[in-house]
Amino acid sequence: MLGFGFGFGQRHSRRGDFQAGHLSVADEISQHGVNFAFSQDRPVGQYANGDYWVVGPVTIGSITPAGSTQTIGSDGNSAAIIDRVINGTVINPGNRNHKTDGLTQDNTGVVSTATQGWDSITSGGGIPFVAYDADMNVDPGKTGSSLDVTSGSVVKFVSQLSGLPAQNRPAGLDMVVLTVVDAAPAAGAIRPGISRADKTSLVNVSQFDLSVFNDFAPTPNAPSFAEALDWIDRVIETSLPDSINNPTAKAINNHPEYGREIGNNLHRALLALHLDFTAEQKRTLLSHLAALADDLVARCEEGGITPDDGGGNQWKKASVAVCAAALGANAPASWLTYLSAANNDRWSEDRQIFNVSPFDVVLPRYTADGRPRSPYQLHMLRSGEWGSRPTVNVNYGGSNWDAFYRDIVAGQLLGGTLAVELTTGARALWDNDAFWRYMDTAWHRRDEFSAGNDTLPFVEEMLVAHRPAKTAVPAILEAGLRDDAIWIRFDQALDDQVTAPATGDFVVNVNGSPVTV
Repeated sequence: MLGFGFGFGQRHSRRGDFQAGHLSVADEISQHGVNFAFSQDRPVGQYANGDYWVVGPVTIGSITPAGSTQTIGSDGNSAAIIDRVINGTVINPGNRNHKTDGLTQDNTGVVSTATQGWDSITSGGGIPFVAYDADMNVDPGKTGSSLDVTSGSVVKFVSQLSGLPAQNRPAGLDMVVLTVVDAAPAAGAIRPGISRADKTSLVNVSQFDLSVFNDFAPTPNAPSFAEALDWIDRVIETSLPDSINNPTAKAINNHPEYGREIGNNLHRALLALHLDFTAEQKRTLLSHLAALADDLVARCEEGGITPDDGGGNQWKKASVAVCAAALGANAPASWLTYLSAANNDRWSEDRQIFNVSPFDVVLPRYTADGRPRSPYQLHMLRSGEWGSRPTVNVNYGGSNWDAFYRDIVAGQLLGGTLAVELTTGARALWDNDAFWRYMDTAWHRRDEFSAGNDTLPFVEEMLVAHRPAKTAVPAILEAGLRDDAIWIRFDQALDDQVTAPATGDFVVNVNGSPVTV
């Protein structure tokens, strides 16, 4: 029996040479309070991002804390919990073929069709929950037999047994991943995507080109390296929605419960890559971000579509784009495929962008939920805007969301989009001109953001100091009269913070005769 605490064995210079890796033999491993016990010694080690691997086939006799049934308990509020299955284990969550009847293609996006085998707790407070499926739970403590794995991601869930917050979210404390591989990965390999059936590592930490990043001096509110690493240290992507509709199978020690906070954390970490951290520190941040990026792409490969609902999901694409740019020619082909415009419908960051049409301008405001909604104006026609479910709720939602809420949602994105713009080549990988036009206008309208959703201080400082300047003078694409207004459409977003031209600056002729503006 061998207890572990071995690390990466890292060595760097500012030019970026790197060595990592540890290979040992053991009959158990422990991480984040979870212990995997094997029936015999197996080759084991750690990926560059810190997660463990074991060479299969392997028989896992026990995983502690053991899966079991909590006969009675409390949700910490008012409801009793009876016969709750806890501490479950799932192999390759999100892979449609990991159980006999498979998963639906949109298992990421539709709560009613999503299933999980980690915890059977149901939701209070009316928030949807992800249904428990006993067939997916392969934990030895629950099944009563050992677990034989040839290859796959074994994802253990540690349930929260008391003091759950209102609406029962989150229901978990920890998610820990053990990857069973066919052969020992190379030194410096990064954990492959959890949903992907093939557990060959696609990325190695030695492949990152740090020259795509800047080395800016820290701003007053810049994070330390330890803070930046903490924001991304254990974030993983499984098969389930990452919005408020996923209370059941969240683990609070892996990431915050709500996507806005996940986005704020990850996007600040992406920006931190442009601070004057050491090469070793940047590679460490990238190793964790790249593991998450491969999780995200693996979900796309399995048919996953990120829900375009509110502010819960806009934290995904920027990590893939930044890591892909840092990998350069070594970027996995699948990453580039799902960054391309052909797959913009996979990501809520792109799905929620639309161009204002005459239909949007005249659409009645939806106010039944008590939120104020500002009509889209004629001058906004054909401009890029943001909406919740713009392709679904055509009668009242979508593009007819909330003109202020659109900017609240964008607030969490500003840090990530700046990080993409600052990373050489990354913006070119994110092929959606409408998105970038919209983010320009969101930055100019940031004074609309409400308390709790405004731009975080570090992001604001980086935007003010380092946002790329416009290199071209705006060109007029078309102009004319509409009702009693003059309208002019340019080829790029304009700065709404500057003083509008005086009416005397305009000379307007109608049928050859001057008119007063």
